[in-house]
Amino acid sequence: MLHAHDAGAIPLEQLKSEHERITREIEAADRLLAAVSVHHGVIEAAIEQALVRLGDCRVTYCEAGGTGRCQLNQAVLERLEVGRGGGI
Repeated sequence: MLHAHDAGAIPLEQLKSEHERITREIEAADRLLAAVSVHHGVIEAAIEQALVRLGDCRVTYCEAGGTGRCQLNQAVLERLEVGRGGGI
């Protein structure tokens, strides 16, 4: 564009206007990238915490309250069948 302006093909006002538009778009893209990076860090931390919890399921289950244990059961077990003799 600068070469086109130097050659007289693009007026100075149009060059300034395009420069401002491009600058705004770059700034908006930078803001979006920063927001995504923050979300990525939060998600990565949650996954790391989940992997640590999965490392010792017994401790995780013992530390969980009633609702937490119910959620763990639902996450892990599809169905639990108990036989007439009490066997699982």
